[in-house]
Amino acid sequence: MIKTRYTRKLAEHCASIRFKGLSSEVIQHSGFFMLDFIGLAPKGLSLESTQQIHSLIRKIGGKGNGTVIGTTLRTLPQYAALANATASHSLSLDDIYTPASIHPGSAIFAASLAVAESVGTDGERFIEGVVAGYETTLRVADAVGSKEHYALEWHPTATCGTFGATVAVSRILGLDPNKTTNALGIAGSMASGSMEFLEDGSWTKRIHPGLAAPRGIQAALLANEGFRGPRAILEG
Repeated sequence: MIKTRYTRKLAEHCASIRFKGLSSEVIQHSGFFMLDFIGLAPKGLSLESTQQIHSLIRKIGGKGNGTVIGTTLRTLPQYAALANATASHSLSLDDIYTPASIHPGSAIFAASLAVAESVGTDGERFIEGVVAGYETTLRVADAVGSKEHYALEWHPTATCGTFGATVAVSRILGLDPNKTTNALGIAGSMASGSMEFLEDGSWTKRIHPGLAAPRGIQAALLANEGFRGPRAILEG
């Protein structure tokens, strides 16, 4: 049996994040990154790939109060997160963490906004979730090593972003360390994203954070219901 150390420690850290304990600099940067996300999402609406996602949402239906930015669409949180994260990332102008060559914000903000809107979260808890999401995405990205990760044809914006979106939602929902650990374990079986789009210029890169965001929502919601995931997913 693999001894749980890093997964649990990360879950405990993120579950303990409180707005009052955050520096003014961290809070300010959270606002800057959110403005970046909100500004880019409407820019992605003109792309055919984004329009096809909207078309899919209309066909699926799914009544909810999730806002699809720049449209009159209201849908379930996971579909709103899919559309908004994809639109924001589609031009590859979203925030980047250069050491790991990863775009963290699109998946984190799309998942956080959709769930916050659904459950009526206040601003402080929302920022706690965003910070927890960044803490997770960047730490996992640093740990896997971007060169090695890319060499294996994985796209960290998708893979590591799934963990970040999961923890962001977990914090917004108020999950304790045990449930957050389970959520991370569930997310480990969802984390995916191939670099094969480089071969033919296909659209899957645009949708990678759009897949990470709803996966994060699903993983956190499952954990909140008591579903168990591997408790040493990072060590394993």
